[in-house]
Amino acid sequence: MFFFRSLPGLPLPVLSLLLPFAAAFLPLGFYFYRRIKCWHKDEDCVCEINLRSLKVLFLVVLIVNLFLTWSVWTSMGKGGTELFVLSNEGWSKTLSPDSPMLIKAVLQVDTFGAMSAFMMGCVAFIAGLAAMAYKNDTINLLKVGFFLTTLAGIQGIFYSGDLFSLFIFIFISQIGASGLFHGIVTKKEEMKKLLWYYVSRSMALLMFLAGATLLYYNYKTANIAVLSTVLKLGTNEKIAYALLIVPLLFMFIKSSSYVTDGSKRVFFAIRAQAALFVVFRIIFSLYGPLQGLEKIPNLFILLGLILLITSILLTINEKDPVKFAEAAEMFMKGFLVISMGISMSGTYSAQAAAEYGFGAIESMVALWILFLPVSAALSFVCCTLK
Repeated sequence: MFFFRSLPGLPLPVLSLLLPFAAAFLPLGFYFYRRIKCWHKDEDCVCEINLRSLKVLFLVVLIVNLFLTWSVWTSMGKGGTELFVLSNEGWSKTLSPDSPMLIKAVLQVDTFGAMSAFMMGCVAFIAGLAAMAYKNDTINLLKVGFFLTTLAGIQGIFYSGDLFSLFIFIFISQIGASGLFHGIVTKKEEMKKLLWYYVSRSMALLMFLAGATLLYYNYKTANIAVLSTVLKLGTNEKIAYALLIVPLLFMFIKSSSYVTDGSKRVFFAIRAQAALFVVFRIIFSLYGPLQGLEKIPNLFILLGLILLITSILLTINEKDPVKFAEAAEMFMKGFLVISMGISMSGTYSAQAAAEYGFGAIESMVALWILFLPVSAALSFVCCTLK
């Protein structure tokens, strides 16, 4: 009952999250209902549905989501941050200190996150159109459901200011991405790769949750803005830093494998970019230039150089278009990681910030924005050539 009472005053960011998430339940719910019904009757399951109706539903959700994310972005002030609080009295933009136990949920949206969500919505719309036109793997209930689940999780990442809410939305996007892998592997030798994908992603999620829990245990809060004001670097904080950053970098660098559908590859690229967005939040918003982390930027620069060299070696004699696209994406990721390391090193002193720090951060953000459309174009072209 409380959920229905809170619906009339839903903020736009919440509505933009609920729309694809709720819409994903329609095709997935119908599919699993048919599967259970056929299993109960011991019959072969054939989920027949009007493809035109399914495509219309998919297209309408993507268009409305695009409009909502654009509205959220344009309604934000320059460099501003808005807080949306759900309490017993409904949604509001103020956090009352008098009744903290009545707070049900908190959503924190800033200009960068709103812009990122809109950009992801644009690319997801293009990928959705490509998915509907792709004839080798026609659109179906599962594909639409998992596309929308992935989209809802990714956009939730951009609207989160809390480590636990970040984990929840990363987990939701992982459910969608894992569903997009379903049925791809048909050979025995590829089963190991599929198993590795599920195990590695599960371990990455558990590591991130462990890092968030460790910080919450020490400071009794998981809000990034609050933690940044009270965080003091110690052994536990260093462990939490590694637990939060390492799995996200892994998700960014190794975003997909053996996926030949261009639209699916685009959604994996969106997930990779969202993972790097969380890395930005943790490095620059949560930890910042804390003394004791001065050597970390050098590690990022070294990792970026390794990615660059590896990508060049992979593209020299590569004839498979899809693998060539993966190597080209790795090349861009290498530049991004290097720019992030340089940006981090430029925050440890006023002189470094004046000389190259601010410029490096601007370059890093520009590369981050360009990564998605370039990787999406590569995916479509190379998968079409294959």
